[in-house]
Amino acid sequence: MKKIISFTGLFLFCVSLSACYTTRVGPGGDPMSGSSVKSFTRTVGVPHFVYGLVQGGNSAKTVQDVIDEEVKAAGGSKASNVRYTFQQSFVDGLLGGITLGIYTPISVTIEGDVVK
Repeated sequence: MKKIISFTGLFLFCVSLSACYTTRVGPGGDPMSGSSVKSFTRTVGVPHFVYGLVQGGNSAKTVQDVIDEEVKAAGGSKASNVRYTFQQSFVDGLLGGITLGIYTPISVTIEGDVVK
């Protein structure tokens, strides 16, 4: 019985140390040049390894591909007011915990406006 209580206490302590986080990056200059055709919001998963130190895949290409797809779909010429939100959700943290930090995914939400 003591082992179950101590294991439960240790488990709750470890869970309380983990947390979800969000980082938001936005534009700093001229917000928009041209008329807005469409606003977009897309979320993509970005794999990381070894506690987030090693990036898996090419996320810069993935983010740029998402922006290019949105511009092409809306018939615009470029994207403006692009904001990135990096978030480690509970599920992302759970996957990192299960794999002992070997695989630590992060979700990236891309928001912006397509202009002509």
